[in-house]
Parts: sequence; C-alpha cells; structure tokens
Amino acid sequence: MSFTERNSILSPAKGLIVFITNDSCLYYFDGDWQKLVPASQCWSLTGNALSKDSSFFVGTTNPFPQRIKVNNQNAGLIDSATKNHTWGYKALLSNTTGIHNTAIGSAALLNNTTGYENVSVGNSSMLGNTEGSANVGIGFLALAGNRTGFSNIAIGKEALYASQSGNGNIAIGGGSMFNNFNGSFNTALGNGALSNNVPGNYNTAVGYGAGALVSVNNATSIGANAVVDEANKIVLGDNNIKKVQTSGTIIAAGYRSGKTTAEILAISSPLEGTIIYNTTTHRPVYYNGSTWKYFDETDL
Repeated sequence: MSFTERNSILSPAKGLIVFITNDSCLYYFDGDWQKLVPASQCWSLTGNALSKDSSFFVGTTNPFPQRIKVNNQNAGLIDSATKNHTWGYKALLSNTTGIHNTAIGSAALLNNTTGYENVSVGNSSMLGNTEGSANVGIGFLALAGNRTGFSNIAIGKEALYASQSGNGNIAIGGGSMFNNFNGSFNTALGNGALSNNVPGNYNTAVGYGAGALVSVNNATSIGANAVVDEANKIVLGDNNIKKVQTSGTIIAAGYRSGKTTAEILAISSPLEGTIIYNTTTHRPVYYNGSTWKYFDETDL
C-alpha cells in the first residue's frame, strides 16, 4: 500500500508490518510507524566499507541537533539553531538559553545556563560559568570558577582559576591570576603572573611570578618575580636587578619622585651610586658607598 493508505489504518495493531510502494520498503508499527532498514543501509558497529559516494554521512537531514552520548550523558553536540558546539563528556551539560558557545573537553562549560559566545577548551575549563559571556578559557581548569564575568581571556592550566565576576582580564600562563576573584581589566603574562591578585584592577604583570599586592590598583611589574607594592607604581625586576639601561630619556611628569632628608637617611643599605632628589633642600644627592653627598661633595 501507499503511505496514504497506511496512514489511514485506524488503530493499527503493534507489530503490524506493511510494504510501502512509494519507497519499496517495509514498515512496522510499535506505536509509531518505523522503517525496517536493509542491512546494506545501516552503519555497522564493527566498521563500514564505504564507496567514494559523497552521499554517505552520519548526521541529520532536518534542523534538529546532532548529539553524541556516553553513559547516556551528552558527549557531543552540533546545533545549527543555537550555534552551540561541544565535544567532551558532559560539556555544556546544563545549558538552557545560551547560544554561540564552543566547549571542548570533559565538563567544559558544564554549568553554563544562559552565557553566550564563550570558547572553552580543556577538561573542566570554565567549569563554573553560568551567565558569563564572551570569555575564552583554554587549558585544564582555566577560568574554572567564573560565574558571571565577561570578556576574560585565560590561557594555561588554572589561569584565572578563582575568578568569579571579574571582567576584561587577560591571563596567559599556567596559574596566572590564579586567585583573582573579582578584579577587572588586569593583564598577566607568564606562569604565576599576578597569581595573588584578588580584587585589584588595571594591574599589569609580565614575567614569571611577576605580581602585585592584593589591594593594589593600576600598578605594573615587569620581570621575573618583580612585585609592585603600591598603586600607580612601576617595578622593573626583582631585588637582583642592579641596572636599568636606556638609550632614550626618562621623563616623570606630574609625580613627586623625590624624598625628604629624613626619608633618605632612613633608607636601609642603599646601593652605591643611588641618586635621589632631596625635596627638603631641593637638590639631588647620591650615595658614595658610605654616606649621602650633594653633587658639590658636601655631606647631606
């Protein structure tokens, strides 16, 4: 019979089999009409010998998403409507209305619900994200704690690990900005860079272990293990750095760079050759290895 004739059968019995002339195939009824597919048209669990015919494919012929499951849990998704794409056990598992997300790795973007335009690559990367959007997390547990933060970039194992609501941060390097909780618009480049920053904003750290104190804002540390200890300050290198060389001119405008006489004399173990502008006498002084002197060789 034809499809029309088959569909006109009232209350077909379960197990009823009919041959359809439209496509020359058998159909059986189990509550719905199901097609009996010949073995030559089935995918074998032990592999398939395919011809070069490009019509062979695994997928859908309608707009519904293509899903892959493991242990009855989502392990892969290609959705043409939401533009969400995943590959990994439980990746993007909790998503409700989030769109344009890419999650690759086991539990990547696991808790995302409404966040959108996120890219998560690595096992448990962006694990806690719920509403955060436009983030990039690449590496094991990268951006793992993010909840609502947006426009963050974390590359490296546990980069921006604890960040929950910070925005506009860039962390590149294993453990970089590890403890950042809600600090925003910080830049960290190097393993462990800015690892102790928690609420600080607008800080920059470049180099292995370069960082800033927890409450510092708008500070810059450059060089391995360089640590800046106050806001609006730049530190070059750690305590092993003895020289800073440039072929240009260094100009400091609008900032008091000198010290008072009392502050100069209170410096512990100054380096020979150190030059400081004395704001008490309005004259520069230098340390000759044993005492502070003005440039006319009189003592401070």
